[in-house]
Amino acid sequence: MLCIIMIVILGAVIIYQFIDQICPECPTGYHKGCKKTQYITSPETTDDRLARYTFWLAIFTGVLSASTIGLWVATEVGGRRQSREARRTIETMERTERRQLRAYVFTTAAQIEAADGNGRILSGQQIQAGFLAVSTMTITNTGQTPAYDLSVRGHIQITNWPLVDTDLEPLDFNEPVSMNSYGAGNHTMRFDRFREVISEADEQALRGKTKAIFVYGEIRYRDAFGNAQWTRYRYFTGGISGIRGIMLASHERGNEAS
Repeated sequence: MLCIIMIVILGAVIIYQFIDQICPECPTGYHKGCKKTQYITSPETTDDRLARYTFWLAIFTGVLSASTIGLWVATEVGGRRQSREARRTIETMERTERRQLRAYVFTTAAQIEAADGNGRILSGQQIQAGFLAVSTMTITNTGQTPAYDLSVRGHIQITNWPLVDTDLEPLDFNEPVSMNSYGAGNHTMRFDRFREVISEADEQALRGKTKAIFVYGEIRYRDAFGNAQWTRYRYFTGGISGIRGIMLASHERGNEAS
């Protein structure tokens, strides 16, 4: 807009400079002392007027050229900016699409039940002294595309309450585990068995809220876009609310996902 205004102004100046010395009502063509015009200038020859006109025309042409170049530069810069913004928009849309379509694997149910000496689960029976304890985790692909090469490493452990994270044994990621793929909505089961029969002292500590049994682990898998994903889980029974049936409670820490 500023360039256009400058061009108009310069054009007007050139026209003014060309005609301000000519009075059509004067016989000589000049208007020195002419009473019919307000122009008061010195007489100029035709060559003088032509030279002055040429000078202003050159300036006008230069400004027009500069304005044209400036407009081209502004258009180029604006086009590149729009191109960058368009690429960012497309990249954002692609990331959003992948987040919406990728696999999401979570634990959707967690319980712990008593088991006999052979590890056979006594369905619906809560843990107690004289029996083993076996946890059952339901792991589900809640996403819209398959989860590939899914593996689970987990552990069950009794420890003092409240929990100090470093009291939990670290998971062994060098341990060989089976790997499987699960389509959208499919699930698998994970079982972890307590190493020893629960003692009377352990049961009293669990009910007395001074100890808790923790079931924790990490799920690793690959989504349909080739990205490695993971989910960590941590559940417990005992602790703050003692033994409460066969359901495991989610701990305030240790539950996160990529």
